[in-house]
Amino acid sequence: MNNLGVASIITACVECVLCTGVLFGWPSLQFSLDDEGYFHNLCIENENLSSLQNLSSCTASDESFNLVFTVASSFYEMPVLLFGYILDTFGTLAMRFLATSLHSLGYMLLWIMSPSTSVLLYPAMAMISSSGYALWMSNSQLGNLNPSYRSVFLSISSGMSDLSSIVYLFVKLQHDQGASSKSIFMVLFVITVFPWFRSYFLMPKKTIPYPAMSKHHHFGIVKKLQKTLIVGNDVTENLSESPKQSLEIDKLTISSTQKGKKTLKQCLMKAIFWSNLYHVVVIKLRLSLFYGSVLKWLSSFPDIDVGSFTNWFNVVLLCGVFVAPLNGMVADGLISHFKSRFRAEQTAVLRAYAVSMFLTSTFSVILSVAALARSVYPAFVFVLLTKSFVYSGSGGFLFVAFSTEHYGKLLGITSLVISVFSLAQYAIFKLAVSLDPDFYVINIAMLCLTLTTYVHPIVIFYSSRSS
Repeated sequence: MNNLGVASIITACVECVLCTGVLFGWPSLQFSLDDEGYFHNLCIENENLSSLQNLSSCTASDESFNLVFTVASSFYEMPVLLFGYILDTFGTLAMRFLATSLHSLGYMLLWIMSPSTSVLLYPAMAMISSSGYALWMSNSQLGNLNPSYRSVFLSISSGMSDLSSIVYLFVKLQHDQGASSKSIFMVLFVITVFPWFRSYFLMPKKTIPYPAMSKHHHFGIVKKLQKTLIVGNDVTENLSESPKQSLEIDKLTISSTQKGKKTLKQCLMKAIFWSNLYHVVVIKLRLSLFYGSVLKWLSSFPDIDVGSFTNWFNVVLLCGVFVAPLNGMVADGLISHFKSRFRAEQTAVLRAYAVSMFLTSTFSVILSVAALARSVYPAFVFVLLTKSFVYSGSGGFLFVAFSTEHYGKLLGITSLVISVFSLAQYAIFKLAVSLDPDFYVINIAMLCLTLTTYVHPIVIFYSSRSS
C-alpha cells in the first residue's frame, strides 16, 4: 500500500470521529439545548418551573427531545438502502456527494436555529445522522486494500465512530464554559469542509470490492493529482502504461469469479440473513432505548447530578476507540484458528462470526440486567461493549457471508428494517414516562427480548456445518 492509501485510511479514521457517530453523543447535546430553553415553549407556564436545570420538570420537553432522537436514529439507518444502491450503481463519489451535502446542510440548520425555532432540530439531526452512516459505509471499503486486516479496519472505524460522541461532549463542555450554541455550531459547520475534501481527493471514484477484482484503484478526480493505488503490499503504477494488460487481468479475474456469484434473491433466501436481521434489530432497539432515555432514567435516581453522569457516560463511550478493534481481532484470530481445522474457508469464517455474535448477545443481555438492577456504571460499560460489537460485527458479517456485489443493498435492507423498528423507541419511552417512570417493567421486557438474540449464533453455527 502506498502513501496515498495510508493517507486515505488515516483521514477516514479522522472523518469517522468528526462525522459518522455524533448521534451517540446525543445526551450531551440534549442537556445543553435543554439548558438553553429549546422546546420549553411546550412546557406549562408555571413559576415553579423557573430552573431549566431540572430535566424532569417538563414532560413535554423531554418527549420532544426523545422524538428528535427517535427520528434521527431512524434516519441513521433508513436511507442506507438508497445510499447502498447509489454506491453499488454509481460509485463512491456520487454517494459521498449526497452524504456530504446532507451533512453540511444539517449543521447549517443547527447554526441558524434558536429556542424559538426548536423544530429545526428535527431535520438537522436527521440529515446529520443519515449522512454519518453513509460516510462510514464509503470508508468501510478501504479495508479491502489489505484483506488480511479488513476486519480490524472495520472494527477500528466503528471504534472511531464511538469516539464521535466527543463532538457533542465538546459542545456541552463549551456550553458549560459560557459559549453560545450558535458559535459552537458555526465551528462544526466549518469542519464539514473536511469530508468534502476527502470525497474529491482521497476516496475512489468507484468502489473497492472484496475480494479485489483488480489491483488498480483511482483515487481523486483531478487528473494531475489522480494516482493509482495497488492493493496490498505492491507498488504503485501508472495505469496508462499498460491499459490492455490491466484490462486483460480484470477480465480474467471477473470470469474466474463469475461462477461464484449469487443473486440478490438467493442472498435474501438464506436463513442467516434473517437471523442476522433479527439479531441486529433487537440489539439496536435496546441501545436506542437506552440512549434516548438515559437522562430521564438518571433523573429518576434520588440525589444524583445528571450533568456529571452525562459527562461520565460520554467519557465511557470514548473508550470505544479501544474496545471496537477487539471484535475485529477476535474475528480475525478465530478465522485463522478455524482455518487450521476446516478445509473450507467459508466454514472457518462462519464459525468465527458465530462466536462474535454470541458475545454481542451476551453483552446486550448483561446491559439489560445492569439497567434492571439500576447499576449506572456497569450499564454504561456494557452499552459501550454492545454498541462496539454489534456495529462492527454486523457490517463485517454481511461482507463475508454474502456476495459483496450486493453488500450495499443487503446493508440497506437491514438498515431500513432497523429504522422502522427504531420508531418503537419513542412509543416505549412515552409509555414508560406515564406508567413506568423507573423503567422497571421496560427493562424486564428488554431482558427477555435480548435473550432471544442467541438464535442468530446458533443459526450461523448450523449454516457453517452445511457449508
